Amino acid sequence: MEIRMWGLMGCLLLGGGVWANGLNKDFGLEVWSDNNLWDDKAEVLAERLGLSGSGKGVTGYYQGALRPGTKVLEGQAFMIHLYATGSKVQRVVIGFASRADIQRILSTDPKQQGKTEGELAMLMEKEFQAMVTKDVPLIREALSKRLGKPAVEEGKEEWTWSGHKLVLNPSGDNVTLAIEPAALGNELTGRAAERQKQYDTAKLISELPRRADRRSNGDVVLEGVPAVSQGARNYCVPASWEKCLLYYGLKDLDVYALAQTGGTTVNGTMFMPFTAKVNPVLEERGFLAQLVKEPAQQVSAVKSYIDRGVPLLWALNAAQLPEWVARSANRTGRLKEIKPVRGAKEPPDAPHALMIIGYNSGFNELCLSDSTELGASSPEIWIMAKEAEQMGYRETEMVAVVPKALGSDGGGAARTPGAGTPVPYSGKKWY
Repeated sequence: MEIRMWGLMGCLLLGGGVWANGLNKDFGLEVWSDNNLWDDKAEVLAERLGLSGSGKGVTGYYQGALRPGTKVLEGQAFMIHLYATGSKVQRVVIGFASRADIQRILSTDPKQQGKTEGELAMLMEKEFQAMVTKDVPLIREALSKRLGKPAVEEGKEEWTWSGHKLVLNPSGDNVTLAIEPAALGNELTGRAAERQKQYDTAKLISELPRRADRRSNGDVVLEGVPAVSQGARNYCVPASWEKCLLYYGLKDLDVYALAQTGGTTVNGTMFMPFTAKVNPVLEERGFLAQLVKEPAQQVSAVKSYIDRGVPLLWALNAAQLPEWVARSANRTGRLKEIKPVRGAKEPPDAPHALMIIGYNSGFNELCLSDSTELGASSPEIWIMAKEAEQMGYRETEMVAVVPKALGSDGGGAARTPGAGTPVPYSGKKWY
């Protein structure tokens, strides 16, 4: 009897007999070292999975692209994202079928050269639908065989096991699987918003100004901005937003959820409509998006936000980004102007979005944080204010995401967009 009792207790402690190594075998990845992922160090899990990133700041973030053809739960997987609180694992998201990833693969496939944009779009859609039709049932079957029948809510399928919740989201432009604590929601509304009320915005507001690192040369740069790379996807807007939200400690709005909510497509994102669509989701979590009327080149306006610990989202022509990154690597004092190549034409239009995370009033310079593979390799990209004037889009305002309790800057310099807000610059796609 005693032996049987211990056996029963062992099964209960192990989540109904489901061993971590069994899940690892199903996943084809060493996700679990034991039956509790949440006491693992994030950097150790990142190393096991081959991810790059950092655990510094309020929210640690690691990511990695999987080798082409990699199978997870019998479905083809493309990306893994790991989120951390402190040094511990907080959430893992695996990206499966994705219109953006399929488009990227097709656009670089020599066999597809010569096809028109329309033909590639039709082929991409065909490949995406075929992958979803094939892989989602395989993923569902693998998890159900191990963990039982899922609960279904708002189009998502959820399995629970030993303090973990596995959430399969097959809708939108991406198929994702989130592994998170059973007490944490991944939804954009409803229960997740209710749980997010636990977030201590009063404490956050008091500590934000202390994140502004003030240096002897006059640089003021926000610390704790995670390095998020959009990879080869046209995801600069949702990736920049994810960086911003992770900076605040908001982890349930990952790049996939943001892209779906904000209307991102394989071609990119419309900056202002995205802001209007995401803002209601922010408000449910005690935050809001403000449109800043002053332009980026007005360093004093940027200063008023950075000094309070608030980064800015900025839409610009990024044609000179490679030169900015190269110049910033050797920055020791005031920036030197980039000399135009003799006979060179005006820089091409390269619509893009990134973050402004610092300034130097004495030098009249701004510090940027970027999500492209090139920009993400440099934690600080410095540009002159006059370059911001040349390359910024006058018709598009900067965006500040702030805790509701922080309010506006008091000078009437910001307003809050809504779903019906007129879009001043809707004809561009941001890549």
